[in-house]
Formats: sequence, structure tokens, C-alpha cells
Amino acid sequence: MPEKPFHRELVRYLEGTLAANLPDKWVTGNVCMYWEERNFHRYLAPDVLVVDCEPPADPPDVHLKWADPPALLVIEVGSKSTFLKDEGPKLDIYGLDLRVPEYLYYHPTRGDLRFWRLANGGYMAVMPDARGWMYSETLEVWFGADERGCYGEPNRDGSQ
Repeated sequence: MPEKPFHRELVRYLEGTLAANLPDKWVTGNVCMYWEERNFHRYLAPDVLVVDCEPPADPPDVHLKWADPPALLVIEVGSKSTFLKDEGPKLDIYGLDLRVPEYLYYHPTRGDLRFWRLANGGYMAVMPDARGWMYSETLEVWFGADERGCYGEPNRDGSQ
């Protein structure tokens, strides 16, 4: 299903902001992530993916769990057609199969921001601070609403 313009705009914003604030990390999106060697039928392609390596000169279009640097964060921007998968099965696959330390989910039409961190063998929900922002321990950045109510990634110190 094609992505709506607002979805693409939000994903581009997140990719660009994270890349600008994390120049030593590879920030990309819609890259097929595989977790089982020789099984290329099962994969996920998150809207945004942060990998623990410098941005490659020739970026691949796949991420192989067993061969590539580790994924640090995945972000999914939900919609009416994807939220059941984003909030359900993907949570298990990102946490249990891909072992991605953090998963951020945002559903713009519902204003729903959720954040999970890998702990004790699975994902645990991260609670927001008093402002409603959530902190990524892995990347040392904050995610929260801007003055328009849009969610994005503010500066590392939590200021906008």
C-alpha cells in the first residue's frame, strides 16, 4: 500500500533529524531486516532504522542480523492500515528475533507515542517524563512533541 504524503514527510523528518544529531550512526529507512540466515521470506522494513556504524558510502538495501553491525533503534509511523501489526507482531519480531534495543512507535492521527526498551528477554514500555517525552538510552536523545504537537527528536539535552 502506498504511503500517504504526511507519513513520508514525517519519516523524512525523523531520518534527517536523527542523521544530523548522530553523524557516527547510519540512519536509513525501509531497509529489509532479516534475522534468519538463508530465510529471505521473513523480514521487516521499518520506517526508520538506526544502525551502529558510520553511514556507508554505498548503502545496502538489506540488514542481516547475523552479519551487519547491530541495529540500535527502529521507528514505525503507524496508520489505520498498519497499526495492528506495528503494535502487535512487529513488537515481538523487533524484540525477540531481531533483538533491537529500542522501538519507537508513533501513530500521528491518534497522537499516540510509545517507546519500548529491550530488558529481561523482551520489550518493556518506557514511561514518558512530565513533558510527555521519552529518552533513548541507546542513542542518548529525547523524543517528544514540538509546539505544534508533532513528535520529533529534540536536541540531546532535551531542549527543542
